[in-house]
Amino acid sequence: MAKTARHARQHAEALAELFSDIREVTTEAMDALINHYEKKKYLRQSLQRLIERGIIDSNPTKYLLTKKGERFFETYRSRYPLPMPPKSWDGKWRIVSFDVPGEYRIERDQIRALLKEFNFYLLHKSVWISPSYLSQDFWKTLVEANLHPYCKVMLVEILEGDEDIRKRFHLS
Repeated sequence: MAKTARHARQHAEALAELFSDIREVTTEAMDALINHYEKKKYLRQSLQRLIERGIIDSNPTKYLLTKKGERFFETYRSRYPLPMPPKSWDGKWRIVSFDVPGEYRIERDQIRALLKEFNFYLLHKSVWISPSYLSQDFWKTLVEANLHPYCKVMLVEILEGDEDIRKRFHLS
């Protein structure tokens, strides 16, 4: 089992990206993907769980995406879309943290949807990050939907340990 929900999501993202355009992967390609990761053991465990759940089928030479797996990854990709790289990056991170009282679930869901729409990535519970400039449309939507009282927006130049996030956004 992945050590945290974040690690489990990273493993699912890696496998979803791998199976995004193809239905089968050789064992060599899967081994190369696993060896690319620092926590190889946990990625192997996640892969094994997907095999046990019937999402991926395996034989000695390849891994095959099942029909159930196609539905699983399609649902996964719509829930957790992979972030797109910005056209140019100024080296600064845009971080949005929000705290919405429990009785305002609709507002919480609206904030999450807005952050996904504007290419933010979930960094930690209620903390989202993006390398992209925040457009006027973002601010306008945040204010018009009256979501701004729940949000804190930060511009961060130094983020220790941001290597994984840079990889997600395809930044050098």
